[in-house]
Amino acid sequence: MSKSLIRPQEPCPVISALIVNKNHGACLEETIMSVLAQQYQDFEKIVGESASNDCSVDVTKKSNSESRLSWFSEPDLNEFHAWNKSLGLARGNIVRTLDATDKFLPDASNKAVREFNEDARLAMVGGGIRYLQANGQDEGKSYQLFKESVNLSIE
Repeated sequence: MSKSLIRPQEPCPVISALIVNKNHGACLEETIMSVLAQQYQDFEKIVGESASNDCSVDVTKKSNSESRLSWFSEPDLNEFHAWNKSLGLARGNIVRTLDATDKFLPDASNKAVREFNEDARLAMVGGGIRYLQANGQDEGKSYQLFKESVNLSIE
């Protein structure tokens, strides 16, 4: 494990929300807050901070008062390296991924948990993307990740 890892000592959550960041400090606090604002509250969040040279570490430290936060800050070979390190720290039964410039809608985790509870054979669920302006207004554009139901299961 990383020497710079700060991890809470709590029981395993149902959801691990992983956020990977490199120099997106201006967006990171809103991203973290979107995880904290989830209606479904049994989660941990892990911030993989890739040794940014902006305000990202300060933003992450400010959020560290939240007991469900684990984070590290160290150089990464690339974004995938940071994702793999974050995934290695995840303790949840469901893993949600989020780039530092993205936000979850408040009911996003509820929907994911509901899908897994309805069909234990599911290995993965996906959602859609809504594009928002900088002021938070919906642009009216969206992208559905799965156009039709795709069941991936572990047998």
